Amino acid sequence: MAPFSDPPASQEGTGDNQSAAPRPPGKPWILLLEDNPDQADPLAAILRLSGYQCHVAYTKDEAHALLAQAEPTYALMIADVRLTRAEDITFVTKARATPRYSALPIIVLTGMGAQEARARAQALSVSEYLIKPTPAATLLPLIQRWIATKHP
Repeated sequence: MAPFSDPPASQEGTGDNQSAAPRPPGKPWILLLEDNPDQADPLAAILRLSGYQCHVAYTKDEAHALLAQAEPTYALMIADVRLTRAEDITFVTKARATPRYSALPIIVLTGMGAQEARARAQALSVSEYLIKPTPAATLLPLIQRWIATKHP
């Protein structure tokens, strides 16, 4: 099941980080953590078509490595994590422990709708907790709002 319900058909499978067309300077960077390429790649394509620069991490280790790099500085992270698993809680906590990303807006986009996970998201100061599938028409305004809040 896709993480959103309205990907553009012509862009499926183009989420590869290295093949992304360069964006003009100043466009906000988004880090997308999604372990399923069939879900990550179309979402990355939508983000790029919407004017964002995007790196896709297919593992938590890749995401941490990207967050540790000097450039780019991410304006927002979208993460497919289950906040009922210790390793996923640790991932969010570790991301927040980096001074440069202590206030990074994090949108959790997950298949887990458990009340326990929602409560944990709130305790971890996750910006949004969304259940898949989430329409791009819902996700994109949230992204815009959170980035505008961080970078007015």
